[in-house]
Amino acid sequence: MSLPSVTMVDTLISARLSSAGLPSLANVQLANTGVAPAPDLYAAPAATVSQLSAYGQLLSASSLVSDNIENVLGAATNRVESSAPTVVTATVDASAVAASYAVVVSQLAEAKTMESATVYADPAAAVFGPGSFSITQGSNAAVTVTVADSSLSGVADAINTAGAGVTASVVSGSFGYTLQIAANDTGIANAFSLSAPSGDPFNQWNTYLSQMGLSQTNAAVDAAYTIDGVVGASASNSNIALAEGASFNILAAGSSTVAVTFAQAINADQSSVTAAATKLVQNYNALLGTLGQLTAPSAALNGDTVAGNLSSGIYNASNSLAALGISTAGQSSPLVLNATTLTAAFNSDATGTAAALTSWASSLHALISAYTGDSGNIINQATTVEQTITPAFTGAQADAYAGLSNQLKQFLLENSLATADIPPALPKISIYA
Repeated sequence: MSLPSVTMVDTLISARLSSAGLPSLANVQLANTGVAPAPDLYAAPAATVSQLSAYGQLLSASSLVSDNIENVLGAATNRVESSAPTVVTATVDASAVAASYAVVVSQLAEAKTMESATVYADPAAAVFGPGSFSITQGSNAAVTVTVADSSLSGVADAINTAGAGVTASVVSGSFGYTLQIAANDTGIANAFSLSAPSGDPFNQWNTYLSQMGLSQTNAAVDAAYTIDGVVGASASNSNIALAEGASFNILAAGSSTVAVTFAQAINADQSSVTAAATKLVQNYNALLGTLGQLTAPSAALNGDTVAGNLSSGIYNASNSLAALGISTAGQSSPLVLNATTLTAAFNSDATGTAAALTSWASSLHALISAYTGDSGNIINQATTVEQTITPAFTGAQADAYAGLSNQLKQFLLENSLATADIPPALPKISIYA
């Protein structure tokens, strides 16, 4: 494997390390001279590199099986039902697990509104002077509203074109017109305030705002609810997380039972059932084989908790399928498909057999999905392993290394792993904030 040439970054970092009393970078070829690099004192231990490589292989195999199960399930979406659809509605995708949730809503999220106390006879009449004021929403920077048309309608138009996260309206009442301002989004974080700019030499718009007498007519509040007794809050009434692959929308205060059930993605015909069962068994066995290789007595993930939990998880989800002709001798043994038993089950109850296979596929997919992805269990565990990689320095050098910036430590870690045998399936991991 060819080694990279020295780069300006390498040179600068080596100089910085040397100034701190630490060894310079060594895992680079010296200026295209062909000289082999000196031992890299920042390199990860070989056992750790092997472990990270194994996590990459496990992630790759698990992701492939997850994708294959998605193909079996097709575009079918699990079903979800709310016992009180006027209180709560919900949506799910194919990764949702069949379950029931008790949702109690005590408060809807609301948006802040303000209205002027002063009533104006003609919204088109010039009643203010030109100038500007500011609107600040939540933790966002203040937005300047520049007024050119100094009528009430002109002020509303200026607010609406400023992009301050609010909408202004001229409201007609029994005695004239008022200015109403409402946040575009609900929740405490989207509350807003108006103020005159500090650079206004004549303080005009401070006076105008005071004359309008804008006061709060509705407070910004977050939605308040519980899911199976666990308290939650949301700035929005929509797309609130319920569980993996499931979310709900709040329409009113009250209570509802939200039930997720599996969609029947596998068609109830003989060829579809046989093809689906065959593919699911093949993918189960492929993942089991990878797990077996990586957790063998001398392998890198022997005794690893994540690999062990995944192995036991897929086994527990698959060890009660004998009625479908799918069985295994144990957690470390492959699944075996008995076509005769499967055919008999289909002839007895075609719809039930297809539904049972769909349920199994959905359960496997949900379980494996918890291990894959950028925030899955495999990446989380690999990150934990990387956090244990520190150079074997002692004394003053250990103190000097501890004092390095996190950005430099991250560079050194990535550099030490640059030529390691880690499959592309393991993405770049940043362990320093």
